[in-house]
Amino acid sequence: MLSERKPLVEENTIKPKKPTMDSNEEEIKAPTKSKDDNSIKKSKNSAAEEPPMSRSNSMAQVKLKSSHLNPKAAEKIKPISTSNAIQRKLTSLDSWKAAHGFSKDCKVFIINGEYPDIRAALLERGWAENTDVNSTFYDFLWSRKGKVPILIKDWQVCNHFPKNQELVTKWRLCSNLKRLNAPKSGSSQFFPRCFKLKDEMNEFLEHYKILRITGRVKQFLEKNDEFLMEKLVLCIVILERWIDFNRRNTGGEQMTLMSNVEWRNLISNTPFDVSSYLKELKIDSLEETDKLMNLAKSCLERLSEADPQFFINGTGKIWIVKPGGKSRGRDIAIFSELNDIRNYVNNSEKWVIQKYIENPLLLDQRKFDIRQWVLISSSDPLIIWIYNECYLRFSVEKYNAENLNNLFVHLTNNSISKNSEAFDGIEDGCMWHIDRFKEQLFSIYGRDMWSEIFLKIKEIVKATILSVGNFGRRKSFEILGYDFMIDENLKPWLIEINSSPAMDYSTPVTELLVKQVLADLVKVVVDRKDSPICDTGKFEILYQGKVKLVGKIN
Repeated sequence: MLSERKPLVEENTIKPKKPTMDSNEEEIKAPTKSKDDNSIKKSKNSAAEEPPMSRSNSMAQVKLKSSHLNPKAAEKIKPISTSNAIQRKLTSLDSWKAAHGFSKDCKVFIINGEYPDIRAALLERGWAENTDVNSTFYDFLWSRKGKVPILIKDWQVCNHFPKNQELVTKWRLCSNLKRLNAPKSGSSQFFPRCFKLKDEMNEFLEHYKILRITGRVKQFLEKNDEFLMEKLVLCIVILERWIDFNRRNTGGEQMTLMSNVEWRNLISNTPFDVSSYLKELKIDSLEETDKLMNLAKSCLERLSEADPQFFINGTGKIWIVKPGGKSRGRDIAIFSELNDIRNYVNNSEKWVIQKYIENPLLLDQRKFDIRQWVLISSSDPLIIWIYNECYLRFSVEKYNAENLNNLFVHLTNNSISKNSEAFDGIEDGCMWHIDRFKEQLFSIYGRDMWSEIFLKIKEIVKATILSVGNFGRRKSFEILGYDFMIDENLKPWLIEINSSPAMDYSTPVTELLVKQVLADLVKVVVDRKDSPICDTGKFEILYQGKVKLVGKIN
């Protein structure tokens, strides 16, 4: 047990034991001068997977064969007291354990970041902590940084996959989800339209225009406001093209629904010749307003069936711009005018632009999203887990679609909300436990609506992860933070996916859930290796694939 071993203290105060040779080691090589202090020096018969040994720039090369060592000679080798020097003397993880008073069977972990619950769970299981976050001596590494260490060995466990960026960067997620664009089961069913502005500006412009036109017709029919009948005629013609495009397009087809002249006519305030369009619609004149109104209504009804994002589009004028590789709400902006968008993204940043959900479900007149934890415990076979509890994050201020400059109205990130003067006055730090949301839904609808929503969330999680395929590296795992919004029709929409999701105790809600989810995570990634039927807490398997064994996965 760990309690029977010598207590672990800061490495630079440890007086290590003399490293003992494994029975299969024939020689120990002392460090030599090297330009690279991180280069690897191995014993003659040491395993190829042993952690690397640093080299010293101040020691001459010495070879000490095991047959030549005797107790008196060994006593002349003085132990080195500093952490770096210890690593220079050690040739294996087993030697590190011996030097620090741990048995050969003891597992060693490193935690880079503030994760007390992971630390507590591993210590509880008799593991030992290596407090040097730059060390290569460990069995298990937990790091907030989303990249896999360069010098990691195949047998060492790490909490990140080499290809996690395919999901967690907005730029790559946008590309990967477009592979799923089947007419009725693709990402358009759960991921608001998204474009990489550097590569897909023309495609974005086409959608910007057609959604603006759709929204204008919606407004005209709902409010019966002033609208040039010539514009209405042209809008109907273009919407017919849009409906036809949605029906025949199976993904990948470039959309061009209107000419530049048609767009200029639509944004102008002067009448223009629409005789050819009237003929196309089989209408004699602009005086037949009832026919035009009925055609417009018919277009919108058919478009609502053809376009799965018809309802979240709203007026079609609001878009949200995000940096492709940043998180926590940094540099996000919301716009409605094309010129403002162009001016904002006029730099080298990899921007994505996404359709803003204009019909969000509101609670207490505020927007919210749902943070859902997902765990990938293996890449081959691919095993996906989903956590049965989650939480809601609210905007600080009440929703107002006309106020696009106030991010406290539109964003729910805790890193944004906590900067508002109103934040301290909000109950539970702008967060709800999922149980409270379930109760709220039941009180409104009279039945369990969350089970239906959660089922759809599971389908989205599975589809997004499968869109990437192989994440690489068998000895890795990854905890992800999925963010969903719910529209007023109770349909969930994926907003983004986060690597190393926040696990701090920012509110009473997160403190309760974070402690729980991290304790359960260790059950899955540590305990389940030795006992496949062990308790996994509130994690449930969402998907388990077959072993592919195609090529080498490191």
